[in-house]
Amino acid sequence: MNTISHILEHLTTGADLSTPQAREAFDLLLTGEVSPVQAGAFLMGLRAKGETAAELSAAVDAALGQAKLIPGLT
Repeated sequence: MNTISHILEHLTTGADLSTPQAREAFDLLLTGEVSPVQAGAFLMGLRAKGETAAELSAAVDAALGQAKLIPGLT
């Protein structure tokens, strides 16, 4: 079972994700390493249980990690 499958299984119990779990999931989501079905299941799972501050923080960290600097806009 791959990482996203473990994370989805964890979400089905209604349990919160740890910060590393959330970061890994958002990294996979933002790099396109999960299928559209997995992405939708992950986002719906978070929404159904309610997002925590740690999960949202991990999402922001993952997004910032994927951000590209644009010359001249610093």
